[in-house]
Amino acid sequence: MGERIKVDEQKLAAAIAGWLRHIPKRVWEQFIEHKILQHYKRSSLQAEALEGQIAKHVASEMARLDWEVTHPEGRHPGSPPAWRAED
Repeated sequence: MGERIKVDEQKLAAAIAGWLRHIPKRVWEQFIEHKILQHYKRSSLQAEALEGQIAKHVASEMARLDWEVTHPEGRHPGSPPAWRAED
């Protein structure tokens, strides 16, 4: 892995906002319709698909820019200490 560039939360938010502006209009229209139905306690069968399309768009923009998201490797918490009765 080459040299890494750290991006703070504000810059990442600005990049994502830019990507969201370029999501296809039909996706936004369907998403707004879903939110209106949700407000009136109605369900939309498209909800998961729409959220998936939006997420896929952001992920594809990150891939296009060759950005990589990393986090520290999780570690197993191990076993808790043995229980001892208080005498």
